[in-house]
Amino acid sequence: MKNSFEHNLIKGKIAEMVFDLMMRESGAFTIIPFGYENTIHELLHYKNIKKQRKAINRVKRTPDFVVISEETKTVNLVEVKYRNNPDWEEIKKRAKEITDLWDPSWLFLATPKEFYFDSVNSIIKKEGEMKPLNIKSIDSKLKEKYLTLLNDFEHN
Repeated sequence: MKNSFEHNLIKGKIAEMVFDLMMRESGAFTIIPFGYENTIHELLHYKNIKKQRKAINRVKRTPDFVVISEETKTVNLVEVKYRNNPDWEEIKKRAKEITDLWDPSWLFLATPKEFYFDSVNSIIKKEGEMKPLNIKSIDSKLKEKYLTLLNDFEHN
């Protein structure tokens, strides 16, 4: 059951909540949920209409959040993923998929040991490697709080 679709879906949702709460608590960002999950109920009515499939498939790959910096007013699209043991080749593949539809975008990766955050273009250039989360408004204490929370759900 631990690696079932449902289990992985729940871990992903927890990672999204951790990202959302941590960014909000930093006070430096406006966070807007943006992913497919926010439109799926309405779009299900149109899934069998052949000429709508291309648009619906694009929406299915919508990044999870719009993140707006309070300081610079920069708007970024962010995809959130959870990986117990990151496969950097798979991360590079995912970054390419994201950038094909949503360039520029960022990827936030939650793991049991670390949070990572990087632009998808940088991830592609670095063959899938990502930088650990390094945002001045998110200090080590705040990261540790949310890493502990993430792991509490994983281990209980």
